[in-house]
Amino acid sequence: MTMGQWGFITVVGHFGFQAGGTFKPFYSAEDDKLSEFMRHIAEGQYKLPNFQRQWVWEDQQVQKLISSVCAGEPIGSLMLMKRGATDFGFRPFYGADDAPGEPSHLVMDGQQRLTALFNVFFQHNPFEVREKSKRALRKYYINLEALARDPDNIIDSIVSVRFNSEGKQQGTYKLNINYADNEHVIENKIIPLSTCFELTSYDVAYTARWLGDAIAMKCLSDFKASVIQRLNNAEIPYIEMKGNADLKLIARVYEKMNSTGTALEPFDLLIARFASQNVDLHGGWFGTKSAQGASVRINRAVGDLVGKVVANQYLQSVRHYMNLEKGSAESGVTGMQLLEIGSDDYARISERVVVGYELLKDFLNSINVLVKRDSPPSHYITAIAAILGKLQSDPRSHRLRECITKWINITSNSDRSHGSDATFASDVVEVAKWVEDSSFSPTFLKHVSVMESSVANVRSSRFLTALMISKHARDFALNEEVSNRTYVSRNYDTHHIFPAKWCQREGIPKKLYDSIYNKTPLAPRTNREMISDRPPSIYTAQIEASEGINRDTMDDILRSCLIDPVSFRSDDFYSFIARRRQSMLECMKEAFLGTFVEEESFLGERPKRAVVPSYRDVLDDVEMVISQSTSSLPPEELLDRVHEKLIENSIMPLSSIDDAKSIDALARRVDFARKLLAKEKKISVYRGVIKRNANPTEIVDAHVVAPASNGGYETVPPLRVLTTVTLRILREAPADLLTVSEIEEEIVNRLQLTEAVRAIPHKDPLRPQAEYQYQAAWARTTLRNAGLISNPEKNCWRAVPSAGSGDAEADVAYAFVVKRMYETFTFDKAGIELGSVLEFAADNSFKAVVSGPKTVSFEGAELPLAKAAWICRKKLGLSAPIAAGHLDWHWNGKPLISISG
Repeated sequence: MTMGQWGFITVVGHFGFQAGGTFKPFYSAEDDKLSEFMRHIAEGQYKLPNFQRQWVWEDQQVQKLISSVCAGEPIGSLMLMKRGATDFGFRPFYGADDAPGEPSHLVMDGQQRLTALFNVFFQHNPFEVREKSKRALRKYYINLEALARDPDNIIDSIVSVRFNSEGKQQGTYKLNINYADNEHVIENKIIPLSTCFELTSYDVAYTARWLGDAIAMKCLSDFKASVIQRLNNAEIPYIEMKGNADLKLIARVYEKMNSTGTALEPFDLLIARFASQNVDLHGGWFGTKSAQGASVRINRAVGDLVGKVVANQYLQSVRHYMNLEKGSAESGVTGMQLLEIGSDDYARISERVVVGYELLKDFLNSINVLVKRDSPPSHYITAIAAILGKLQSDPRSHRLRECITKWINITSNSDRSHGSDATFASDVVEVAKWVEDSSFSPTFLKHVSVMESSVANVRSSRFLTALMISKHARDFALNEEVSNRTYVSRNYDTHHIFPAKWCQREGIPKKLYDSIYNKTPLAPRTNREMISDRPPSIYTAQIEASEGINRDTMDDILRSCLIDPVSFRSDDFYSFIARRRQSMLECMKEAFLGTFVEEESFLGERPKRAVVPSYRDVLDDVEMVISQSTSSLPPEELLDRVHEKLIENSIMPLSSIDDAKSIDALARRVDFARKLLAKEKKISVYRGVIKRNANPTEIVDAHVVAPASNGGYETVPPLRVLTTVTLRILREAPADLLTVSEIEEEIVNRLQLTEAVRAIPHKDPLRPQAEYQYQAAWARTTLRNAGLISNPEKNCWRAVPSAGSGDAEADVAYAFVVKRMYETFTFDKAGIELGSVLEFAADNSFKAVVSGPKTVSFEGAELPLAKAAWICRKKLGLSAPIAAGHLDWHWNGKPLISISG
């Protein structure tokens, strides 16, 4: 082992000067024999301060230390503190529990090494060492024969033996030696290390057994001449801190000297100091057998909203509270400043601080901090808890909310303070005064400037979330107001309005697209499924179509989020952000109380806008150009034809032919449209050439299902087409029942599916069927779930005579509404609370109680909504489509399908 492995430290002069310049050293550097250290521990003269951690070393660490000390290698220096003016509570070393009396010194650094050495060499009983997450009793020996064979490799001669609590040996060891039997140990030339400093009795017994065996006797004599000699001469360097060292000095030196590199926390020091004054800080925080600790109470109250509150944060709150009592703050509340907390202060204040934390969640919710990611930084949390504990007022009171919110907004967006420094601590005192006295003006209002860029580009969404909730903003797709309740229950978060990837492709600066002017709270599904990386004109049209929202309603939703619909729908980012910024600036000026500085240069110089239509308009034109083409189109020709059409319709000027910026912008839109149409399987692209697929989606919309003009499909038809054809086939069938194979044959005939299409396999190897057959099966399931068809026999289907309107396209549209409801319906989305009573339409004596997002309590069991409906239908002798729950269960006289749209 080397000196570095045991953290050997060179002392670099720490000196103390008293008032008036009188030099008085507070430490000395000494050496003492290993045996003397062990004697002091056994006699109770050396003990441990209470802030030291417990004995935690593992078996391998103990063996390495034994090897080092037996080889005469340095094992690092120790640090002792002579008890004096600064004192701590103390405890004996592990293994020396019966050490008597008051100690003269406390061991500040070196506990693990001294504990290991004491128990290995001076205790005869096995002692605990850590083995992964468990503890085991072990005792250590040296195999004299192994050491004689290789004297320089001591560690391989060490034997670590595990025992149980009854002193019986555990495990299998070399030579099947019974290490609990001294005679057996000597017989196998093994020496217990606990005999090294009291060798006489072992020496006598060993000599009696092996006298006359020269080799065996040489093993012992060599051991005594090497290892025993080194142990008897072993000295350990140590630093002794004098009794005149104060608490802050001790903490600093400990941090520099601690060989584990672990800094000493103020909480640890205060535990030990308070213990000497009969105040249990450790129990107050962690709890005792008879009382719950502050840690549990605080983290149970606010842990889910602000993250885990640790002991030093708790002490920061106590220190803030002391400042509030005093009415001023000369220093910060971190690090060494916490050591100024007295035991009397702690005993008086601690409970009120805990109460402050227990009020904290209600307060944060009242200022629209609803999830952990929106929580203020931890130094604000510790301060607010102290203020709430001191004022003991309603955490939701308007005055309290107004003052603290403005303080957080202003100081967190300026360079007023950093963490819990003296300036911050002073602001905390002033904020509490401001809450109680409206005529008082805090210093930070006079000396702080909040720049627009610091607010607009802040990573935290706290300010934006609170603003949007106050403006009653609505989610784009759900058309639901973002409130305290929905923000949490729907897992809202702030997301980009113009998607970041789209902005990057358009060359928009990150400073603008990543600012709060381009963000709003949205539900996960809206952001992930509707917006994704698409421009507003595209995803708005999709939302309107899929969610059944008309244009006027959509515009109202956008205005609720302070969005200008015109620039938004035209994908004009710069006009959009300029107008939204103007709307939000007024809100910022109000929130920051005259400290806000508008930056006229924030938006920068607006680039000249290319004269091009929105992505949505270009998509329509691209689709039309492709549909009118009688042959395949290379991308360059598609761009030229779209451009010609836009010029022809006076949407783009003729001069745009020579405008590289406009052509580039149009090319991006055409390329986007081409990829989107390919994704929707309306076109195919092979080796860069674009070809329109034979897709009858537009024919279905005209209430006619017919084959494509080129004589057959070249790809699997969409599910909606297959669903419509399947319903017509069953309704027009001459027989009452059709088999699956008969339905599939008729689908092939009516849609003129080519052999190539019929040969496309389904991607799941566990389902050996063609893809069109797989999709046709889903079409039947969709119709059955809507109650339009049934399968009374295996592989046989028929149309339900009285179901639907008779119009296949309208009925299929209804079936897809049912399908979507079956997949996405939840009671909270429909505005139906837990405990609400539902009635079965066909027989209102059947009732169910809402018990979860998609479940009801029915006949003593918690069931999915559809399952409960299925049971009712079976009891009434009705057919039982799986999705019947949304059709048959009524709430307040209305079917669920009509309530959720």
